[in-house]
Order: sequence, then structure tokens, then C-alpha cells
Amino acid sequence: MELDLVRPDGFDEWFNKLIADGFLYRDAFHILNTIYRKTYGIERYSSYDSYRRVRRRRIKNGTMSHRDIVI
Repeated sequence: MELDLVRPDGFDEWFNKLIADGFLYRDAFHILNTIYRKTYGIERYSSYDSYRRVRRRRIKNGTMSHRDIVI
């Protein structure tokens, strides 16, 4: 799992899995960002809003497929 979090699409995959399991968006983000921080010593994203902006940009630019999008 930790290696998956390094890739943006891997972070998104785990984010989507947590959302599907019933976690709130912010809670899912904080869980993953905490795992990343404990593993690598730094945060993957500075805040939930930062992650949300980057993720939206990837969706808009087509670097993230629509099947990966959780509504």
C-alpha cells in the first residue's frame, strides 16, 4: 500500500476504496496522508483542498479516467 501512495493514481485508488467503504472524503484523505507521512516523513499533500485541486486538474486534463472518479 505505501508504495501505491507515491503515485498520484495510486493515492486516488486508495482514496476511492476508502470512500467506497463509507469514509467521508476528508477522513479518507487524512488517513492516507497520515500513512504517507509516517512512511516517508513528509505529507503527500499539504491539505485536503490541495489534493482536491490536483485531483480535479488530473480529471480535467484527462490524466485520470472517468472510471476512477467517485461521485
